[in-house]
Amino acid sequence: MKKRYLGIDESNHGRYPEVFVGVCSSFDSDITPTRLSKHRVESSIEKIIGQREWAYCLVPAIARKFLDAHSIRIMAFVELVTYFKNNNKHDSLDLILIDGDATAFELRKTLELSKVKGETNIRAGKDGDRIYNLVNMADYVAWHLFHIYSRKRHSEKLSLYESDNMTRLINEDIIKQYAQCINFTP
Repeated sequence: MKKRYLGIDESNHGRYPEVFVGVCSSFDSDITPTRLSKHRVESSIEKIIGQREWAYCLVPAIARKFLDAHSIRIMAFVELVTYFKNNNKHDSLDLILIDGDATAFELRKTLELSKVKGETNIRAGKDGDRIYNLVNMADYVAWHLFHIYSRKRHSEKLSLYESDNMTRLINEDIIKQYAQCINFTP
């Protein structure tokens, strides 16, 4: 059975719409620490990530009304992990790498709410997008999509991404459900 890895990053934390992206791979080289620079030249997503799978979660500004920053991150992480778990018929991921300083509570709650089975290692750290190729690719896709959404351009590409790669549309009802089950207490 192939190992499966998931890299997660978000665009411009705190600016909306906020885009969280997951890139999934079975290549060991994608999780080998190295020195990377961020891609900031407009290119196609497929050119950057190759044959890897990817998905994104679009968090609307209304989320701030019901969730704090930690809970928003948990919601997005769970949406992405669940997407890859359900759409690829795999109950587990071997490793989840998240860019940024997620708290132990955020990591624990992500695994609990996404119901990942098996031994899943989940790690988060500052500059993960400059260390791990998988997170670096997620960073590029998040940056790219944020610019598409914030400028409302490339409407054909946007509609393609919405139908094929969006986890699900996050609306007020979904946000309220997360608010009830996260119960964030630092």
